[in-house]
Amino acid sequence: MDRRSVTRLPRAFSALVLLSCALLVASGQESHPNECEPEQMSLCYGEYHIILWRLKGQTDGGVSNEDISEQCSKLKAKVECHQRIARCPEEARKKFSRQERGYEALRDLFCDANAARDYFTAASCQAGEKFIPCNERHMEGVTPENTKDPTCKLAEAAIQCYETAFTPACKLPLKSAKAALLKGEEAVMSLAGCDRSAAPFLAPGKLLVAAGALVLLRWASV
Repeated sequence: MDRRSVTRLPRAFSALVLLSCALLVASGQESHPNECEPEQMSLCYGEYHIILWRLKGQTDGGVSNEDISEQCSKLKAKVECHQRIARCPEEARKKFSRQERGYEALRDLFCDANAARDYFTAASCQAGEKFIPCNERHMEGVTPENTKDPTCKLAEAAIQCYETAFTPACKLPLKSAKAALLKGEEAVMSLAGCDRSAAPFLAPGKLLVAAGALVLLRWASV
């Protein structure tokens, strides 16, 4: 694997995460009376997949047990806006039942140390020189001008390119790595309210890390 390709991706990915965080923080500073509005609820659930992607941007699956345990505790406590959503009318919350399941899936992933380690190991088993061109093909035409939130396309591209970029030196066999990775990507797609789930991609393949790098740079430059 080209080490330079691998290290470039997390740096760019980190830039995307920082940009996303900035947007979420700015949005979160709006008055609380609007927090039950669909747009505000979407932004709130979006804070969770940032947690996953931030750690995913680390190289070589270098996520420690302490990182996993810390995030488990934070997810159990819920972010502040999510705590307030519990006070929203039931009708408003029903519309975000899929996002709530995505939160639960992400929480369960981090609170199962073995599953979390397998996920991050699987995420690191990619050759950047293979993943980048595959991701570019799947993300063709996706720009800040025509796509408000690239999360769904990023997750789909990550999944579809996983087999192509998979490295035989991975500690997990391909079948196990794909299954481990899908747990995280399914949670992301649910949190983002994507039209599709990760399940249909089981056969073709999957993944992200490098995908975020390129697309996020486009968003950062706008």
